[in-house]
Parts: sequence; C-alpha cells; structure tokens
Amino acid sequence: MNSFDDLSRRVDRMTAPTLDVEGLIARGEQRLHRRRVTAVLAAVVVVALLAVGSLVASATQHNSTGPVDNPNKHHQPSASPTREIVYSNFADRFVHFGDRRVPTGQSGVLHLDVTDNGFVYTAPDRNPYAHPPVHDARVWFSDGGTPQQIGTLCQPSLSRLPDEVITANAGSLAAWIDCPDSGPPDIVVLDTSTGREVLREPTARFVARAGTCCALNALIGDQLYFDRGGPGIFQALRLDLSTRQVSKYVPIGGTLLPAAYLDDIRSNPRGLVVGDTWSSGTPTDGITDGIGQAFWVDGARLVPVLNANEPSATTAFDTTTHRPIRLHLPPGYHAHHDALGRGDFWLFEWLNDDTVALAGPTSEILTCQLSNGHCQLAVAGGTARSFAHLQPPA
Repeated sequence: MNSFDDLSRRVDRMTAPTLDVEGLIARGEQRLHRRRVTAVLAAVVVVALLAVGSLVASATQHNSTGPVDNPNKHHQPSASPTREIVYSNFADRFVHFGDRRVPTGQSGVLHLDVTDNGFVYTAPDRNPYAHPPVHDARVWFSDGGTPQQIGTLCQPSLSRLPDEVITANAGSLAAWIDCPDSGPPDIVVLDTSTGREVLREPTARFVARAGTCCALNALIGDQLYFDRGGPGIFQALRLDLSTRQVSKYVPIGGTLLPAAYLDDIRSNPRGLVVGDTWSSGTPTDGITDGIGQAFWVDGARLVPVLNANEPSATTAFDTTTHRPIRLHLPPGYHAHHDALGRGDFWLFEWLNDDTVALAGPTSEILTCQLSNGHCQLAVAGGTARSFAHLQPPA
C-alpha cells in the first residue's frame, strides 16, 4: 500500500494538460452546423410531403367516380348570362338579336321567345285570308346565326297565342306541343344550348276523361306548368322535368293558377310580387314571372299598375331582393303616347337578375336596372314591332 508521501511525489511529477480552446470551439460549431443542416433538410422533406399529398388529394377529387356533369345544370338561373334584347319590326325580314340582325325570310308578325342561348320564333300565317287559311306551323331557333327548324306546332292559330311556345326567364329550355308530320301530339321540352330534347311525352298521358290536353303555362326551374280540361272540370298540372312526376293542383282564389306556381315565382329570381308589401303581395300572374307587367308614366316615374286600361298604382317587389322597384324615365326623355292616348310601358324581357326591358307606347325599348331604378333608351320607337314573350298585336 503506497503512503501519502509516495502519492504526493507522483502528483508533483505529473505534467499539467494543455487545453485547446480554439479546437473545442471549432468542433462545437461543426456539430451545431450539422444539426442546423439536418433541421433544414427535415423541414424541406416535410414541405415536399405536404405538396405531394395536396396533389394526390386534388387528383383524387378530379378522378372521382361521382357524376361528371350535372344533367340539370342548364336549369340553374344563377348561372345564366345576360340575355340580348329581342324584337322584330313588322316591315322587315329580320329578328333583332342584340346588335345582330338575323334573317328570317318572312316579314310581319312573329311570336318570339328568348333563352340564354338565343331566341325561338314562329312565323306568321302564310295566307290567313285563304279558305281554309294556310298556316305556318314551324318552330325555329337561332343563336344569332342561320335559324334552324326545331319543331312543328299542332294547331297554329290566327291569334298566335303567347303560350304556343314558352321559355323561362332564365335558362336554356323551350317547350311547346309538337305534332311531327301530323302525328300524335307530344309535349316537347328542348335544351337550346345543346339541341337535346329534355322531355318528349305524349299528351295522351295527360288527357282527362272526355277532355283535352294541354295548354302550356310556364317553365320555372325544373317545373313545367300546364293544364287540361274536360266537361265541367279544369286541372292545373305540374311536371317535374327531373323526375317525370306529375302533380295536380286545385286552382286558388277563383283563378286558374295553382298555389305551387305562385310560390315558385316568389322563390325564384326574375319575378315580381305586386301589392302593398312583399309578404301580402301576389306574385304576378301574367304570362310568366312579371312578363306583361304594366308601368304607367307619372311625370318622370314609371309606376306599376294593376290594370293598364284603368291605371291603379301599386307596388312591385323584385323576387331577387324582395325590395320595391322604383323606375324613372331617362333624363330628358319625353314619354310618348299611342294612338289611343295611352302612355304605358310593358315589361317584356328579363336581361339578367337586375335588368329588364320595357316596350313603350310607340314601340320604343327602355332597359331599366331594378337596383337603382335607372332606365335608358335602348331602341327608338316609331315602328310597329313584335317583342319577345308578349302576344303580338293584332
């Protein structure tokens, strides 16, 4: 066992170690650098994985096995573009479609209807004074180019009733009763954006006992409204274009209009509710959705009236905003009167959810924004015209 003195002598002979401070610092910085590089590389890997995951998720969504195309896409008013103003002068052989003139080859009274993609028209009778009259039963469509025949009416009449062909205030659908080659009549609904028939149903399916069918009334969204009659009966029907289901409705309030039809007007854009308030007012029951609503000139204002022949001022509410509309004549514009002294304007077309076109007493055309009430002269008057959706004058 070593003594304390031996241990002391050994300690005295030991050499003090040399501390390399700079080397220690260098090795520490090297380790720290390696850790930082590792952290950066890890972050890059995480970002890359997130990006790849996002791309995979996106690709998975686009490659979904669900429906690629919504078959009812053309029914959605919210996707509808702004429509063109459509009218025809009696004296020429054109339909005015916005800034374009589409040749029809026929002059005179035309019945016109508008879709988001163009316009539908029926020509005047070839010789209404012949015995028997020579009718022109053809139905035509144009998207601004050469018109194409799309159907044949069953019972063309001299009166050219406004419900011979009907379209909605938004969308691409047109409907009529079709009699190809004098065959059995069918209800036809055509998508004018594709030329595809959405519906073709024999009217015999809807004929009441010992009765008749069908008078088409309106297209609103996916719903086609029409009616049928018989001895002592009248039935209003609604055909759902998506399901092909038919519902029967009892006329309300002594009118021929079903409550569902009025509710559809109230709940869809491009319609009017007429009355003292939005809640107590009645959806317009003209040709459809406010078409045919009369406005009487009162100074610089255009006031909605209940009856154009005996004006009684009322309030009209826009079904898009539920607010009352207050229209004003263009600044400096002097309203004219027709040969009977009337100065009323008629709403004949919805161009979009906020813009309508009005026909004046001398066939002038105003376009008016419902949100601010501003109107401007779009087409000067002074010539006899057919307007879209309105029954042509006799």
